[in-house]
Amino acid sequence: MFNKLNLQQYGISLVLAWVVVLILVWSWSLQLIVDQGNKARMLQMKQLRESQIGYLQQKQELWLQSQYSLISALVKTQSQHGDSQPLIQEYYQRNPNIWSVALLESGPDNELTSETLKPGCLVTDRLSLKAISDSFLPLISSCHMGGKALLEMSGSLPGTDALLIISMDYFSFITEFSELTQGQISLDVTADNRFKFEELANGFPPKNTFNVTIVRQNKVLGDIRLSWQSVDYFDLWLEQFLPVLTLLLLVAGVAYTSINRALILPVLDVAKRMYLVSASQYGSVDQKQHEVKPGLLTLYHYFDALQHMAKHDALTGLNNRIIFEDRVKQALTESKRSGRKYALILMDISNLDDITDRQGQYIADGLIKQFGARLLSALRESDNVSRFDKNIFAALLEVGDNDKFSGLVEKLYLSLVKQFNIHDRNFDITLNTGIAIYPEHGADADELYHNASVALMEASNDEWPIAFYTGNNKGEFTDLTMIQSLRKAIDSEAFKLVFQPVVNLSDHKTVYLEALLRWKEDTGHETSIEKTIQLIEKNNLIKPLTNWIFVTVCQYIQVLNIDGLVIGVNLSMIDLHDKKLPKRIAGYLKQYDIKPSQIVIEITEGQIMQKPDDVIEILSKLALMGLSLSIDDFGTGQASLTYLKKLPVEKLKIDQSFVRDIETDRNDKLIVKATIELAHRLGLRVIAEGVETAGCYELLRKMECDYMQGYYISRPIEADQIAGWYGDIID
Repeated sequence: MFNKLNLQQYGISLVLAWVVVLILVWSWSLQLIVDQGNKARMLQMKQLRESQIGYLQQKQELWLQSQYSLISALVKTQSQHGDSQPLIQEYYQRNPNIWSVALLESGPDNELTSETLKPGCLVTDRLSLKAISDSFLPLISSCHMGGKALLEMSGSLPGTDALLIISMDYFSFITEFSELTQGQISLDVTADNRFKFEELANGFPPKNTFNVTIVRQNKVLGDIRLSWQSVDYFDLWLEQFLPVLTLLLLVAGVAYTSINRALILPVLDVAKRMYLVSASQYGSVDQKQHEVKPGLLTLYHYFDALQHMAKHDALTGLNNRIIFEDRVKQALTESKRSGRKYALILMDISNLDDITDRQGQYIADGLIKQFGARLLSALRESDNVSRFDKNIFAALLEVGDNDKFSGLVEKLYLSLVKQFNIHDRNFDITLNTGIAIYPEHGADADELYHNASVALMEASNDEWPIAFYTGNNKGEFTDLTMIQSLRKAIDSEAFKLVFQPVVNLSDHKTVYLEALLRWKEDTGHETSIEKTIQLIEKNNLIKPLTNWIFVTVCQYIQVLNIDGLVIGVNLSMIDLHDKKLPKRIAGYLKQYDIKPSQIVIEITEGQIMQKPDDVIEILSKLALMGLSLSIDDFGTGQASLTYLKKLPVEKLKIDQSFVRDIETDRNDKLIVKATIELAHRLGLRVIAEGVETAGCYELLRKMECDYMQGYYISRPIEADQIAGWYGDIID
């Protein structure tokens, strides 16, 4: 279905579905509004009818009271002239609303007698009559009598022994209520003598009703079921449907026009272009461009074909160079975590151009396809293979054992150079292979590609067509090995510390010992310790080495327990940008119970100029901890005097390149003298390193240099010689 549904049809269907949803939402909302409105209308009508009935009840009682007063006056006037019964009978006949009128008078035996046409509520109730005669005011009561609900007023006539009782139909006000509401109300008396009135609509019970209960003196006399006019939801829906539908269709038309212009038409244009580009992938070019109106799945197929074309070589189906290089970077990133080794193999079909010139491009393409298929079948599924260029192929393989890998490469080569048969024609190829292994032959993907290309060039110029990268610098392999094995060297104690004294020129006492890093075994290391430290710093691996040095220095100070023993530690540039360094050093001092004054921190001048604000912040924290700070190799860097003034340092060490020749080089002598004077003006103590002769020593003393260090004083001593050194100095 989706494959046949083009984008324009889908857009129209989507907009129409949106219209249908909005109509359903509108219908549901209208239903809620009508229900709430009808409920409010019913409550409003009920309150109105209850107030009207209450008003009519009060009006009826007032009328009955007026009639009671009128009859009382007539009876009182007539009793003065004779019998009042004829007068009462006449009044009764002229007022049909009155159910009965009774005048009770005392007889010869003091019993009350009455002459009336109809019985009332209290005629035979002697106890009630006695209560009425004893009451000062007329009483109003109600009762059921003879299928009627009666409203009755009774009371004694002033100045006589007679009682007057007037009864009327309690529900006579229904007639007036019916006229007021213009409704037809019917009466139905239930078995329990309870009256029920129902308002009829055209002679039939109404659909919408509510009840009003008639209560008198806590007596329920009856119920009135009344009707109210509700709003019909369907009628209202039909009334509003056309305007709402018209508005929604108008909005939908505008929305579709916007979507069609902003989205569908551009997508169709892209789809046409995608079709033309990917038609070869489907093998169908019969459709004309103006007939291309793809469905959703067809458009997805176009996109999938283009995506495949963007990632793969069109001729062989292998990954192209972009995807292959991405896979190489992923593999090298994974190798840094796992320690795996990978080999990048570049293969060049060097005689492909000759075959193309002699046999044509069609034959050459067939040969390339077969070569790609052979390459895939000869390698594992996990290996990555790519066609770089028309005659260059590449593969990335995981390397296990080096010796076995060499054999694997030879087998791969032999399987690839077997004779090819293209359309019943046999062809032999000349294949050159260059190989570079990570991490021995490259620290990253670019270097690995470069060295594999160098090996490929060597294979092209050599008799043997397989070449491993050897490199022009023999030390490259050593450097990489050293970087990878740093932690192992620390754990196995391949390093050691030696200590060169710094002495005071005035009293020849030892100021501190500078800790210097050395290999434990000097033989077998083609790379010097200085080059090793440079490699460690370059690859951001200095932190574990610095931690090891601090721990070792603290252990020596704790074990030797020599008064006045102070050791200087050199920090690298990376250390000075590690904001956690002060906290780590404080932890070591606390762990080994070392005083901060027993540690001197030496930093080189050039380190200050790299993010000087950060360096000043770190050094300030170390100074606040109580550690002594010294600038090492002063004069070789480019430290600004402004920053030098801000640094919390106490000592300045002049580099040995200026000190060594001050006896013979006038410029070096002037530089050293000026440096000493400058340092003293800044309140700094000066250390001259590289002092190797008595003449140099004497010149520095005359220049008022504070401290000195060099072979003239002592070569670096081993850790087990520190106690003897301090003993010799004390003696």
